[in-house]
Amino acid sequence: MKTSKNKIAGDGFLMKLIISNKSLGYFVPVWYKRSVVFSLTVLMTITFSIASCTSLKAPQKSNLTPGIVKTKIHKGVTSQAEIVNLIGAPNIITKNKDGDEVWTYSRQSFDSASGGFAGGLLLFGGSKAFSSASSNSFDLIITFDNKNIVKDYSAVSSQF
Repeated sequence: MKTSKNKIAGDGFLMKLIISNKSLGYFVPVWYKRSVVFSLTVLMTITFSIASCTSLKAPQKSNLTPGIVKTKIHKGVTSQAEIVNLIGAPNIITKNKDGDEVWTYSRQSFDSASGGFAGGLLLFGGSKAFSSASSNSFDLIITFDNKNIVKDYSAVSSQF
């Protein structure tokens, strides 16, 4: 095949390549392709950055506390619907040997802190660092009667 010289189209942004006197169409110059690739790269980077930030949500604070259980859940009075509105859906739903529905809630949290102090003694080689961690666990087991009213419940809270 014979290739003739590239001709610049009317506005100078598109080049027409003519091979063997047959037009194959308009081709975009290399510098324009590079700027499009760069723009798409920047756009994708921004999109992924925003998407990754929105997917990292802070854990929600739970209403499941010993105080809420003690003041809001009453044997023979509180219904399943009230429990769900109060503390949300249970982690596990089972039936006991008597055929009663049993809901189990379990919440854990972990807190840690660290830091250091290097006051005036730093000149003499003195410094102090600290680190602490604590873990909290709260488990609630609620048994419902055949009318979906709280029959019994037990709660266990631990901290270490």
